[in-house]
Amino acid sequence: MHLVDRVTDHRGNIVFQYEAIPEEQPFTISESTWDAIIEGMRLATESSGGTGYNFFTEFPIRVAGKTGTAQESARLPDHSSFAAFAPYGDPRIAIYVNIPFGISNAMTHLSARIARIMIAETLDLYHEPQHPEPVNMFHVY
Repeated sequence: MHLVDRVTDHRGNIVFQYEAIPEEQPFTISESTWDAIIEGMRLATESSGGTGYNFFTEFPIRVAGKTGTAQESARLPDHSSFAAFAPYGDPRIAIYVNIPFGISNAMTHLSARIARIMIAETLDLYHEPQHPEPVNMFHVY
């Protein structure tokens, strides 16, 4: 797995280009197994018991996803991940977010929150610009 496909200089010229060498490996999966996986991903975001349910409640489109954690060390927080596609039924985006050491009481499933933001931005779900309220304002009277 590679996270970087190319490196460019400040002008956009390619300095290094990763060239993938595909390995042909036979892989078959039955249609019923595939359907069960997709249904499970839908339930993870739409069912009240799903691990991604809280992140996609009241979201304007249907999303199928899967939260995940991976432990690397007993002394450090687990890695947080979220894989998804949207809209469910007519996918236009597939996304995978991984946050190293991203599971803690303060950052539970941060990867799902980031995926939600990225899906919304990519599919232009919020058409009005969202301007944050200013924290400090100076008023002259």
